[in-house]
Amino acid sequence: MRQQLSYTYLIFLVFLSFFGSSNSIIVPLTGHGWTINNNESYFVQGQIPGTIHTILLAANQITEPYWGYNDVNLRYLIYTSWTFRKNFSLTDDFLTLTQFTFHFDQIDTVTNIKLNECFIGQTNSMFIDYTFNVIRTCLQFNNELRIDFDSPVMYALNQSRTYNDSVPPDCPPDMQYGECHASAFASIGITDNLYLQAMNNATISIKLESVNVASYQTSINRWQKILHLYFNLISHLSHNISISLLIPNEYVQLWWPNRYGDQSLYTLSVYNQGELVGSRLIGFRTVELAQHSYGSTINGTSFYFIINGHPIYIKGSNWVPPDSFQERVTDEKLERLLRSTQLANMNMLRVWGGGLYERDSFYEIADRLGIMLWHDFMFACSLYPIDELFLINIHKEVIYQVKRLQSHPSIVLW
Repeated sequence: MRQQLSYTYLIFLVFLSFFGSSNSIIVPLTGHGWTINNNESYFVQGQIPGTIHTILLAANQITEPYWGYNDVNLRYLIYTSWTFRKNFSLTDDFLTLTQFTFHFDQIDTVTNIKLNECFIGQTNSMFIDYTFNVIRTCLQFNNELRIDFDSPVMYALNQSRTYNDSVPPDCPPDMQYGECHASAFASIGITDNLYLQAMNNATISIKLESVNVASYQTSINRWQKILHLYFNLISHLSHNISISLLIPNEYVQLWWPNRYGDQSLYTLSVYNQGELVGSRLIGFRTVELAQHSYGSTINGTSFYFIINGHPIYIKGSNWVPPDSFQERVTDEKLERLLRSTQLANMNMLRVWGGGLYERDSFYEIADRLGIMLWHDFMFACSLYPIDELFLINIHKEVIYQVKRLQSHPSIVLW
């Protein structure tokens, strides 16, 4: 059951904080019209979102990567660099505006980006989004966006050579070609939305990035809901708003894991001057990981979850990416897999740290079906550097992903 939370003073505060024009134009750059080449040995047309394997498969340049020994036979694709190009036109209305930004929701992974003859920026993480400013002189009526992808394997090899230490085994066995559950495909490409946005300097473009929903029961008959709203303002201002809402118990239905009760969700909407800025589905629930000592004579502690004051018997499994190529995963497939989890009477999935942070719809489905998520950060299966540049990148990743996902009641542990 979904119910609308509507509080006048919440909307009024947002009005005061973000009064401004919303004049902007967005040019989507996903879809068809991309040219992909690899040192002239491949030169194909493709669409975005897409990675080299699925693009070449759609162009009939390779056969299905999962067939036979193709995971080995196609390995040469990931050892070279690739270039993605997109030609697009801009209107007079677009070019008369004054501020321009490229937005990459997800790009995989190591790139140099150029627009016409202008260098735009670099990327080196699949797990954060990127926004790049573009000066007006770089833009024309007819434009070429060029993205040069480094081989992720060669990039990792070159990075490892900057360290004097080696990590055994230096000679891995030839039969090791992937994980226990999948073959090794090092994906290269653009795996989410990409667009160019224009606005005036006086424009404040508001994007509701995330809602941090902290729930706790202040008394037997009252809940307190603390909302931290994170806004991305393209005017380069940064604003966070914290608002506390006290909600009587009679207006709240709790979110429960599968087979323990209903999965009650509420829609929280934020408006600016009557225009919807963003909305989130939220739920009310408490989580405690009980780790109690058994006493001085017994080693170890208890380890179980308490949801809404009730101990939960965990029945679950491990979640790995359902396809090596994320652009082939549909929301319908996610629904089917998570529905199967629910019908099997499971109530928890551990999101494996060797995969990826899933798309929003995965968490929305888990919320709706009562599937709790034990969520790893993406640090499995390897040793990781601790140099300053790497740690800065990790800091960005953790902040971005936690802000993006923290409103989901299904996530019970990071």
